[in-house]
Amino acid sequence: MKAWTASAVFDGTALLGPRAVLARDGFVLDVVAIDDIPDGIETIRLREGHILAPGFVDLQVNGGGGVMFNDSPDVDTLRTIATAHARLGTTAVMPTLISSDRTTRLAAIEAARAAMALGIPGIVGLHLEGPFLAMARRGIHPASAIAPLTPIDLADLTAPFDGPMMVTVAPDVVAPDAIARLAAAGRFVFAGHTEADFDTAMAGFSA
Repeated sequence: MKAWTASAVFDGTALLGPRAVLARDGFVLDVVAIDDIPDGIETIRLREGHILAPGFVDLQVNGGGGVMFNDSPDVDTLRTIATAHARLGTTAVMPTLISSDRTTRLAAIEAARAAMALGIPGIVGLHLEGPFLAMARRGIHPASAIAPLTPIDLADLTAPFDGPMMVTVAPDVVAPDAIARLAAAGRFVFAGHTEADFDTAMAGFSA
């Protein structure tokens, strides 16, 4: 067990005064008064005036540290991205691949799977944003990559994956039955880059 002390601790709800955070093996055990730190444990004291707070969580991270996930979807890229964001206080990221071809998408899935298996700090899952989006609302996504969802794509996206996977789709492009299959496989399905009307959107949400 170790203790970290600070002039103030934000516990996720309230900004507390001087406190100590007790942790073991990377897991927070308790937040206690500084006088209540158990005897004999290592104590790390933050500089006066600093606030100790939980790390930020970012669900859409396309790059960092001078690299982009789409350009090189591999473990080294993910390690670089996570390290860059950790320096700025973000300790959990969902590396995000924007619309791309199937080969790149499969490489991204494998890279995220491997990064989590290796325990690379900060990589907690994968976010696939597209390419199953509305062409008119594609934004920065390359037009050449926008595509309909095929049975092969659906099989790729519902294959076993040890960790959270977000999939952003346009409900006017991806049918409700396909959305239901993604959800049944444990995927977190988001609506994005869409021209769906109200009824189409609601059908997607229901699925």
